[in-house]
Amino acid sequence: MSLFNLAVLISGSGTNLQAIIDAVECSVIPNTKIALVVSNKEDAYGLQRAKKHGILSVVIPSKDSTLLLEALKKHKIDGIVLAGYLAILPSEIIENYKNKIINIHPALLPKHGGMGYYGIKVHESVLKAGDKNSGATAHIVDNGVDTGTILVQGTVPVLKNDTAKTLQKRVLSMEYKVLTEAVKILAQEVISGDEKLTLQQKETAPLFYPTMLKSKRILIIGSGGREHSIGCKLSQNQETLLFFAPGNGGTAQIGENININVDNIKELTVFAKDNKIDLTIVGPELPLTLGIVDEFRKEGLRIFGP
Repeated sequence: MSLFNLAVLISGSGTNLQAIIDAVECSVIPNTKIALVVSNKEDAYGLQRAKKHGILSVVIPSKDSTLLLEALKKHKIDGIVLAGYLAILPSEIIENYKNKIINIHPALLPKHGGMGYYGIKVHESVLKAGDKNSGATAHIVDNGVDTGTILVQGTVPVLKNDTAKTLQKRVLSMEYKVLTEAVKILAQEVISGDEKLTLQQKETAPLFYPTMLKSKRILIIGSGGREHSIGCKLSQNQETLLFFAPGNGGTAQIGENININVDNIKELTVFAKDNKIDLTIVGPELPLTLGIVDEFRKEGLRIFGP
């Protein structure tokens, strides 16, 4: 089977690029090669990530569509991902790679999208609107702003005491999952030569059928090594969204720490109920001796302990 040659366009740290690299190297995204990384900024840290993994990278000014197109053609690029690429893609590139360019947006489009909705502004808009959920959207790039066909969406809860920054961090973890799934879909469609990626015979026919990632929300109570180990194992599942109460420095890298102590049974119960936690795992014995199992079961919440 032929390889899908992918180009990733970046402007900054390249965390989404790293997620794609990891997924390709682990064959989560099969039959795919990151053939080129392009940055419009010389100091983008994502260039160092590419170098570390032996991936060819170039710096091309965002307005130089001719040079960009030449690079894409030279390296026989089949599809493109805009992974934190902070520039409007030239229409010439969009036309040459029609329906083969993916963008990731940190909200549930079509809400909180369009001109001016980027970075922290998106999350401020979500909080101002009072939305109960946010998330990430991977969509096909067209000549509009955030208007292309939606490929994949994944939701995260908006918590009671969220700030734009805490929400941004939670959404970012979902971006990795959504983007990985979207690249997998695009690669499969291009390799198979599916006609949905070309001009439609019927204008009403969808290019893709949107996929909604359904995350299992798991709360792990504790702050020790055992809780971190449990979280590490569970984090390997793309569909898992992890919360730790109170957690530690290690758990913050694989999920989200919640500032609730293990002996505060009332707040733990409220958090699990309000945020629709699917399963709670109790590490230390203290909350068990304080009756957390009985309290959770009264509210119809699933809970497991040693």
